[in-house]
Amino acid sequence: MTETIYIKLTREFNAGQLRAILAGGQAVVWHRLAIMSKDGDWILREDEQALVHVRDVLSAYHANYRFGAPLDERWLRGGWSAHLEFMHDFWDKRPALKAAPEGRDALEAALDAERREAIRANEERLERYSNAATDWATAWPRIRAQIANLPLAEAHRIVVAEAEGVLPFAPEERV
Repeated sequence: MTETIYIKLTREFNAGQLRAILAGGQAVVWHRLAIMSKDGDWILREDEQALVHVRDVLSAYHANYRFGAPLDERWLRGGWSAHLEFMHDFWDKRPALKAAPEGRDALEAALDAERREAIRANEERLERYSNAATDWATAWPRIRAQIANLPLAEAHRIVVAEAEGVLPFAPEERV
């Protein structure tokens, strides 16, 4: 099994002694009872040394990763909990998430802009496919008459040959 960031962190948390046990969704993934989970949960030993070590490990990672939880004592002590998510993995795929640290209004505005961009891209994609299918729609009545009452394998061969001559391999990039 590929070693995920959550497994790497667990190994580092436990360097030299047992301090943390992987729990929650990532534990279920590790035991192959699920295929994914988006955050990491650990059960930590309740002693000062364990808390300091875990915080130090996380702080070392903080330079390269954006956490969905703050790195402060509150969530390491006294019953506080938080989900530790590695946001950077999603930022390349969902740039709107970069606005999350700026607050709710900035995140909502960025998500709205992302949604509108996706709608426009989908409209353009559908138009490209529609344009690509125009010649096929014109040819279809002739092809349908040609394959009527033929065995399936023979009809399939004819439809594929006709499609290769009419349909583009890929729709044009722009309308």
